[in-house]
Amino acid sequence: VCAVEPAVDGIMDQPPRIVGKKLIGRFLLLRIVIGTVTLVACTVGSVFWADDLGYSLEETRSQALNVLSFGAIGITMSARFARKSAFHMRSFRGNALAWWSYAIMSILQVFITYTPGLNDTIFTMDAMDGKQWGIVILFMFVVLIVMEAEKAIRGYVTELKYYEEDVEDAQNPHDDTPLPAEADRFGKNELAH
Repeated sequence: VCAVEPAVDGIMDQPPRIVGKKLIGRFLLLRIVIGTVTLVACTVGSVFWADDLGYSLEETRSQALNVLSFGAIGITMSARFARKSAFHMRSFRGNALAWWSYAIMSILQVFITYTPGLNDTIFTMDAMDGKQWGIVILFMFVVLIVMEAEKAIRGYVTELKYYEEDVEDAQNPHDDTPLPAEADRFGKNELAH
């Protein structure tokens, strides 16, 4: 889905990635870890919840698989926008393929869950009831909210960091910090900008 996401405005105005820079930086790695931990916690939590409600092992497997799959949809919804919130009207427009992928994934999950022979022989699952689907949808939104909260916190911390740097620059407008030795490679005109 993200491979066919329309380009972010101004992407071509940004400088190219620095040669040798890691493809997965610390914030992306943190986001991957948070998404993975949240998805696993929700899936395992749904198994314990189904067990407490007295569902059979096969029904519990159905619920776990659907929590995992619909939780992945929640992560994809959040990942469409690196910095902007997914809780916005832009999520509903701009990329029809995203919605097609959500629909295909949902249809396949329903197909796997309710098709006799496929669900009980291959996946050793059983059909789910409305309460289990409610749990699946609840955990999908839990995953989405956790991922969006991480994005909001990261944005706040980044904004706070740059605000503090701006305050320091305003207090010391004449920075006398010497340039590194590598700066000699550049002409004086490049350094003036």
